[in-house]
Amino acid sequence: MALPLYSDEHVRVGFSCVTSPSEGVAANPEDVPLVVDVDGTLVATDVLAEVSLRLLALSPWRLLTSAVRGLRGRAAFKRAATKALREPTALSLVLNPAVVEEIDAARRSGRPVWLASGADALVVEPLAKQIDADGFLASDGERNLVGNAKAEALVERFGEGRFDYVGNDRKDLPVWRRARQAMAVGASARLARRVLSLHPNAKLIEGLRTPVDYIKALRPHQCAKNALVFVAPVAAHAVDIGT
Repeated sequence: MALPLYSDEHVRVGFSCVTSPSEGVAANPEDVPLVVDVDGTLVATDVLAEVSLRLLALSPWRLLTSAVRGLRGRAAFKRAATKALREPTALSLVLNPAVVEEIDAARRSGRPVWLASGADALVVEPLAKQIDADGFLASDGERNLVGNAKAEALVERFGEGRFDYVGNDRKDLPVWRRARQAMAVGASARLARRVLSLHPNAKLIEGLRTPVDYIKALRPHQCAKNALVFVAPVAAHAVDIGT
């Protein structure tokens, strides 16, 4: 599938939502939203890794420039790298069919579906529209929506223990801790034990593995940042590689 990227003017900055449901969640279990993570959960890989690899292939200089802007923080790097793709290119984001089935099941029971992602809103908004989500929360260039930050945002939006959460990483533990129910995608045995200690009835969902998962382990976005160490010496002609 092809996921187009959009410029800032298509995205509300901050913790955005596609629609504006009433605050809080009714007591009826059918009204409790299903909140789905993106990286490694709804999609098989990490959006930032996909963006970084695409930039590395198209324009390494743009990736390096994004890394410079990202020195202000990870959220800033996500926004800079995503914007650096400029043209409405396509990311090869493969959806996990098992997670899509959970979304479909929630919809059949009349429950709202939201995305909550550490990925930048410039990517999350079109993905939310593609799956017809009721709303989304995402990183906005200033705040990195992962871990405790995501948990706080979801509690503020829906209330303590008034949402179900589908995630895949130990960084999701603060979110699962404050959710009504937990679903863990592709969890290791250790992570599965921790999730089950929080929610004995947690559902374990099979994850997807693609070649990009292994490339992601090389952390190409960090390589771009590390390359900055050599910029000043090279610019000053202070590097002697010898003969």
